[in-house]
Amino acid sequence: MYRCYFFISLFLVPITCISQLTSFYIKPSATDTVYDSLQDKHYIVLNRSANTNNKLLVFLPGTGAETKNYTEFPKLAANLGYHCVSIAYPNDFPSITEACTGSIDNDCFKDFRQEVCYGTPISNKVNVDTLNSIYTRLVKLLKYLDKAYPADGWGNFLKQGKPAWNKIAVSGHSQGSGHALYFGKIQSCYRVIMFSGANDYSDLYKSPANWVAVPGLTPVNSIFSFLHTKDDVVKYSKQYKIVQAIGMTVNGDDSTIVDKVAPPYNNSHCLYTKAKPQFSFIYSSWHDGPVVDFYSPKDNKGNYLYIPVWTYMLTSSANASLKEKPVPNKETYKAVPKEE
Repeated sequence: MYRCYFFISLFLVPITCISQLTSFYIKPSATDTVYDSLQDKHYIVLNRSANTNNKLLVFLPGTGAETKNYTEFPKLAANLGYHCVSIAYPNDFPSITEACTGSIDNDCFKDFRQEVCYGTPISNKVNVDTLNSIYTRLVKLLKYLDKAYPADGWGNFLKQGKPAWNKIAVSGHSQGSGHALYFGKIQSCYRVIMFSGANDYSDLYKSPANWVAVPGLTPVNSIFSFLHTKDDVVKYSKQYKIVQAIGMTVNGDDSTIVDKVAPPYNNSHCLYTKAKPQFSFIYSSWHDGPVVDFYSPKDNKGNYLYIPVWTYMLTSSANASLKEKPVPNKETYKAVPKEE
């Protein structure tokens, strides 16, 4: 292990590198001066010595979380050949479950997602403009990286100035998992990976949000979910109903526990765990355990317990689990914002 120091910009922060694994932070204000310089930083990881898979991993943190809370999953992805960016976006407002679970508006969840993801002024629960949307921040970051590091191939994930979604795996935790699923509905993504979510469940109607069940452009068999049965923020039973609404268990319950089981987990895309997280006495530790560095459990050698699970979700070529069949895309998600 050795130290790498980056002084290319005042916005770059020195980070430890291992071999050719390079990670650093970039403030949104480095990508466009109109952003507030005090905002959280994007996290970027790349392993220049790994055999690239020509894919980009986009990771989206949960409510109130910062990109620095999630470093191990992107690092693993980089070692597997991904270019990785964890996006700092507006997430310091009440969670989507707090905002919409009791709402009589059937579109509350969808409108919340659309405004955060694209900045469409459609929700009365959040206030995110186009500039601060996840989409715009991602585009500006990729353009910045392409210009600053042309040899690293960041431009390969842009097509005519827009994200090349077929090369992008969108992932996220908690609130971020729902945003990842939303992008997967309206774009044809390489894959979608959800941790501890999505959580778009209406307590009022006792059912998943309507938008979750609408077939999207990303095939169901390119979606992966990793949940905890003792989730202490959103009940596992609600999360699982969302998994079912997506269409991931069309022909029955094919969910697979990962504890003490080796990959490929019956080729299932619906994975769950019962493992005790680190610091389990702290609220949200069970919810955060599947991917948050601080809470994710380790084995007796100090290695993160879920590395095989993360690896499987990032690399599995299985088109569907043993029982799973994709939902036919006769109808696709209609509320597609324009990509400017």
